[in-house]
Amino acid sequence: MGLQQRGASVLVVAWSDGVPVGSAQLDLRTDPFEVKNLHVDERARGQGIGTALMAEVERLAAPASRLAVGVGVDNPRARALYERLGYRSTGQESTTTYEYVDAHGVRRTATETDVLLMKDFPAGSPL
Repeated sequence: MGLQQRGASVLVVAWSDGVPVGSAQLDLRTDPFEVKNLHVDERARGQGIGTALMAEVERLAAPASRLAVGVGVDNPRARALYERLGYRSTGQESTTTYEYVDAHGVRRTATETDVLLMKDFPAGSPL
């Protein structure tokens, strides 16, 4: 059974004319909850989709007092979005190595270094 079926995760999807153009995962297993895998289709970037996805994730995370997101050190555009939305660096970095299958069916290995950002919400705030 997947994370969503167990109630441990929520997937948020942005649609445009019946086509998915972005998504984000809210991981409910972490304390604080964490936004993971935010992605906006390259052709749809710059249209406010990332901001809208984050607004919905924050709404779903209520009444949590804070929300975390990891952002790649090599992804300044995403980091700028999160910081514009009020997320601040905790100074914590983590490096993860994982395997994936690319679009051509080739198994690859990637290593990413993320910095953890956090946003605090006022107690009882309706997000």
